[in-house]
Amino acid sequence: MKKKTLVSILLVIVLIFTSALLLVSCSAKSESLGSDYNGSADYDSGYSESDKEDSAGIGTIPSGSGEAPGSKVIKTANATVATKEYEKFLSDISEKIKAYGGYTDAETYSNSAPYRKASITVRIPAEHFDSFRGDLNTLGTLTYFSATKDDVSVSYEVLKSKIETLTLEVGVVEELFAIAKTEGDLNKIAELESRLTDIKLELAEAKARLTAIDNSVAFSTVYLTVTEKEEIVIPEPEAPKGAFARIGENLVNNLKSIGNFFVEFFVFFVSALPYIILIGGIVTGVTFLIIFIDRKNKNKKG
Repeated sequence: MKKKTLVSILLVIVLIFTSALLLVSCSAKSESLGSDYNGSADYDSGYSESDKEDSAGIGTIPSGSGEAPGSKVIKTANATVATKEYEKFLSDISEKIKAYGGYTDAETYSNSAPYRKASITVRIPAEHFDSFRGDLNTLGTLTYFSATKDDVSVSYEVLKSKIETLTLEVGVVEELFAIAKTEGDLNKIAELESRLTDIKLELAEAKARLTAIDNSVAFSTVYLTVTEKEEIVIPEPEAPKGAFARIGENLVNNLKSIGNFFVEFFVFFVSALPYIILIGGIVTGVTFLIIFIDRKNKNKKG
C-alpha cells in the first residue's frame, strides 16, 4: 500500500508541474506572437529582388516585365529630390512631363527659410514611368523613391460585366415602360419610371468608375517632393554584417530569450500562487487521507 501511496503522490506532483510549465509556455508564446504582430512593420509588396534599383540603391520600383499582357495595373510612387539649382530643376522637370504627355494634378510651393520646397502631384503616362524615375535622378539627386503597383484586372472585368448587365436591364425596363404607357397603367408607369431612374444612375456611376480606373492605369501617379539644398549628402548603404557579428547578435538574442522565459515564469508563478497553494492543500489533504486509510486498514488486519 505504501508503494501505491507514493506513486499517487508523485503522479499528482508531476501533473501540477507539467500544467505549470504548459501554462508558462503558452503565455510566453502568446506574448511573442502579440509582439511580432504589433511591432512588425514588414509588408510584402509583391516585388522581387530584380525590381530594386541598383544604380542609386534608393527605393523600389515595380517592373513592367512581370505584368501579364492586357492586365490593368495602377502604379503609384513617392519621390524626394534634392537640388542645388531649385528653379532650373522645376523648369526642366516640367518640360519632361510635357514631353512625355503628362500633366500635374496639384502643386504646392513653399519659400520659407532656409530652403525652398515644392510638392507636386505628377501624372505621367505608364509607359514612361521608368524613364521619368531616371530623369529625377539625372536632373537632381534622388534621395528617396518608393513605388507600388496594384493589379485591378479582376475588379475591372467585374465592373465591365456589371455595366453590360445594367445596360441590358435598362433596355428591358424601357420596353416594359413603353407597354405600361400604352396600357395606361399609372401604378406600373410610376414603378417602372422609378426603377429606370435608379438603374441609369447606377449605370452612370459604374461607367465613371471604369473611366477613373482606365485613367489611373494609363497615367501613373508620382507624388514628388523637391527640396532646395546647398549641400547634398546621400547616406551610404549599410554594409552586410560579418559572420562573427551575426553570431554575436544571435547569442545576445538567445540570452534575451532565456531571460524573458525566466521573467515570464516568475510572473506566472507569482500570479498563479493562490492556485498552487490551493492545489498543494488538496494534494496534502489527499495524501493524509491515503495515509490514514492505509493505517486504518493495517490496524484492522492486525
